[in-house]
Amino acid sequence: MLRKKIEGFLFDQPNLDFRIFVVRVAVSLVVVSYTLAGPFDHFHVDAAGLLYRPVGPFRFIPALGFWAFYILKYTVAVSGLTFALGYKTRLSNAVFALSYFVFAYYVGHFSTQLFSYITHLNLFAIILCFVDSARFWSLDWVLEPARREQPSSKAHREFASFSLAFMQLYVIAFYVQGGGSKLLIGGVDWFLSGQTPYFGTIVAGTNLGLELTRFRWLFPGISLFTGFFELCFFLILWKPLRLIYAVTTLCFHFGILLSMNIFFYQLSSMVPLLFLLDDTRNHRKALAGLGVYVLCIGGLMAMTPLNAHPLATTETPHQTLPTVQPTD
Repeated sequence: MLRKKIEGFLFDQPNLDFRIFVVRVAVSLVVVSYTLAGPFDHFHVDAAGLLYRPVGPFRFIPALGFWAFYILKYTVAVSGLTFALGYKTRLSNAVFALSYFVFAYYVGHFSTQLFSYITHLNLFAIILCFVDSARFWSLDWVLEPARREQPSSKAHREFASFSLAFMQLYVIAFYVQGGGSKLLIGGVDWFLSGQTPYFGTIVAGTNLGLELTRFRWLFPGISLFTGFFELCFFLILWKPLRLIYAVTTLCFHFGILLSMNIFFYQLSSMVPLLFLLDDTRNHRKALAGLGVYVLCIGGLMAMTPLNAHPLATTETPHQTLPTVQPTD
């Protein structure tokens, strides 16, 4: 029984074409919005000679000049939008995955700290290259009507299902690893003391976050919730808890945005889309709901960063000293 459930999860997920379509659009729009609205501008041209320190097997990628950097950046944007629309899907997917891989590698090596919460976008874009993601609502599908009637092979369906399962398991592993690293490095004290979110809010918090630091007793509860939420994230695979966990994920990251001025929309926005659409049958209604969802996520993204006064500083009006008239 358990073996059949595992095989069904890996190789026979329901509503496959629609869910792959949703992932295709989601990955594309998240990457394009993050590339265009994120902190990727002339800094990565001006400071390349000083800060770009490539390591690993792709260290052969050189520092980019003005034209090379912006051509790469807008190649990501254009190919991402083309891929989202499903036009020349295979080609645009390949260009999108390759250009964003190089772009993410390049901007990530301006610092010794690589941000793992965007790595999933690279992996998802790459794995979609091996899936026929244009089978549902794409320009290719419109321009080639005969394509709609062509049944997909069993091998294709199995690999598409495995790709979707891989994305789900990757997200689960990301959150569980986050909770596990807190337990491994910080120990039980991380969960019981609340020091990390407390001092993190003081150092980089918003106005609301700084107000919350007046209530020190709140933060052990925040730590406990964070740790158990992350360590138990695998429970999202249990169908009765999927909606609860998906909504909690959005609220969790929204709370981090409001208090610490950090919004992981690149990751959190993907969770409901990966786990909640297996029973969707009214696709037009679902598309309208997805449009509202995109607008909400875009609105939250536009709020970032919020007004913040790090290290508990406050804005005070500058006092103008009285003018002293010179005397003889």
